[in-house]
Amino acid sequence: MAAIRLHSPYPPVALVERLKAALPATMTSGAPAQVTGYGTEARMTLWSHRPNFANSFKSVLSASIAAEGSGSRIEGRLGPHAVTRMFLWFWMGLVVLFGLGGLPVLIFARLPLGLALPMLAIPVAMLAMAGLIWWIGRRSAREDEARILDFLKTKIDARPFGAAEH
Repeated sequence: MAAIRLHSPYPPVALVERLKAALPATMTSGAPAQVTGYGTEARMTLWSHRPNFANSFKSVLSASIAAEGSGSRIEGRLGPHAVTRMFLWFWMGLVVLFGLGGLPVLIFARLPLGLALPMLAIPVAMLAMAGLIWWIGRRSAREDEARILDFLKTKIDARPFGAAEH
């Protein structure tokens, strides 16, 4: 998850009004590719919608909005949704526990290799599959991250903090 720290010349209320005007009121699965989301003067959540495409690993921007000088500071994280990350940690943890739980059985039961091999191969294959799914999902999500940042740059003139002052 990438930490995001942006500056916009608009104060929080004006910033949110501009975002609400730019975001679609409703969304259907066949709607054109665009950034959508919701928020208040203090928080926002944005993600990139793709028509007829589902990706649990899509990038989501969860950020706070605070007044800074005559503009706003936007700080948050851009990456997979928190529930997706929690599920993967839970999944990987269960697989690791299953694999570690099976090691004493393999060691002390002295099973023939034909019986022991699946007990070793299944957890390894499940971890490899989870890694492959993560890689494929995140690869397509990089475009979404760029689309979200470009949306913020275009609609509210949001720039990274060092670039905003030049």
